[in-house]
Amino acid sequence: MKTDSIADRLAVCSWSLQPKNGEQLLEWLKSLGIPRIQLALDPIREDKASWANFKGRCDQSGIAIVSGMFGTVGEDYTTMESIRRTGGVVPDATWDQNWRNIQIIADLAKSMGIKLVTFHAGFLPEDEHDPEFRKLYDRICRIADLFASRNLDLGFETGQETGETLREFL
Repeated sequence: MKTDSIADRLAVCSWSLQPKNGEQLLEWLKSLGIPRIQLALDPIREDKASWANFKGRCDQSGIAIVSGMFGTVGEDYTTMESIRRTGGVVPDATWDQNWRNIQIIADLAKSMGIKLVTFHAGFLPEDEHDPEFRKLYDRICRIADLFASRNLDLGFETGQETGETLREFL
């Protein structure tokens, strides 16, 4: 029976490293000795030139992109309250731009052969009868349908709701 080392099961989240470009990220991954990455897709969406052929360069370097992730416009992680107000696809003020970005991200993930993309959905309202609950549910369904149409898996995290609220939402 083959036993994988911990390094074979770890991946680095590129969002945490905040590299300036793909070349810098590859250099950092090589220096860390972890050949797997969860790739933040927003920098690629925003500056394709600095990330040109990143997938090919990963392949050549032996770096596996195990998943992708995207953020949303205006997210502020300073405090729990600020992320409650600004996080994910909950805020109406940023929904239209987020939806445009998400469509680009889905196409980008597909073109790079990334099978799983994750994101922060935002805080779920505790009351399933709250109109905000249904609005978020509808937005998540719209995003999930988009990714399904590209044959991609989608994962999301939420806020500090109870397990019961999350179960009801799912």
